[in-house]
Amino acid sequence: MIGFLVIFLVGLAVYIIPFYIHFKLLPNSGPGDAFMSRDFQTELKYGRENVDRPLSFGEKFIEINKTMLTANASITSEHPFGSRWYSWPTGYKPVYYWNQDQIDSLPTWKSKIYFSGNIFLWWLTIFCFIIVVLTTLFKKSRQQISPIFFILILAYLANLLPFILVKRVAFLYHYLLPAVFTILLTSFVLGYLLPKYKKTFIVIVLLIAFSFLIIAPLSYGWPMPPKLNALESRLMLF
Repeated sequence: MIGFLVIFLVGLAVYIIPFYIHFKLLPNSGPGDAFMSRDFQTELKYGRENVDRPLSFGEKFIEINKTMLTANASITSEHPFGSRWYSWPTGYKPVYYWNQDQIDSLPTWKSKIYFSGNIFLWWLTIFCFIIVVLTTLFKKSRQQISPIFFILILAYLANLLPFILVKRVAFLYHYLLPAVFTILLTSFVLGYLLPKYKKTFIVIVLLIAFSFLIIAPLSYGWPMPPKLNALESRLMLF
């Protein structure tokens, strides 16, 4: 019970503290002010004047979360780069962020930025996750598994499965937090391989690095010649 309470309080603090920092670092008005109440707007610099009653942090925290919840619940339109939760572990449908068709010093080169996972790593995490889950189904092997694996499995499912209930359009980047837990789980699995299967471990690490290099130009917006640009773009649509 105490452990659960500690985890709950730590999680709550991790969620709340960034809002406090946000209010301190971003005190100016902006285009999103229209979604907030008049009292909220009056406390922003360069916004409305004549503050009637200063809002406490708690009041601002509750209001901004209510606004975010209402705004997200009201989204009904689809998006060409939208995807469903069950497709995210495979890295399906990367999100197209930005492009630059004209580069002064390189007139035929282009730059693009996509959000995409490391394909080999993400598929590897699916494989490791399935293997670990299957292992937990057998009593003899379950007793030999470290508790950290159960924690990571639960954390992964707790961060992914709620998206079953989300009706609004969602995107691959919503999988980032669940992906963290499967990558951690995969790291532990690879850690067990290292003492006895060093060559296999090295090959897997090299493949992860190679997969990273393949998508790096589209992750960082590096200028690419026409042929490479066409190849990388096809890779994102694969």
